[in-house]
Amino acid sequence: MTLTFSRLLGKHLLLAFVLMFFISACSNSDTAASTESTPKQPLPEQNSAGAKLLIDYCSECHAPPRPSQHIKGEWKSTVLRMRDHRTYQGYHTLSDEQVVTLTEYLDKHAPEK
Repeated sequence: MTLTFSRLLGKHLLLAFVLMFFISACSNSDTAASTESTPKQPLPEQNSAGAKLLIDYCSECHAPPRPSQHIKGEWKSTVLRMRDHRTYQGYHTLSDEQVVTLTEYLDKHAPEK
């Protein structure tokens, strides 16, 4: 009986640990997204083509990032990585022209360093 109880207790402890891990991971990512990505002010030039692409495409998966989240020159790799991610996930993706428009918009409003 002790062996069975130990196994049962072990399985319950493992299940509790796994659930706590997932709950913690979800709450941490939600907090990070809400504090880092959620615009507290309107996006710069919010009626521009770049801002509209940012809102239309990026907000399908997360809050649109602020241009200040990366410095000038870093945005291109991020936009291309996100385009690949969208492709793998089966979402409609950005054309090469849209990548240029979005990257130029983000770099224009990103800090120098």
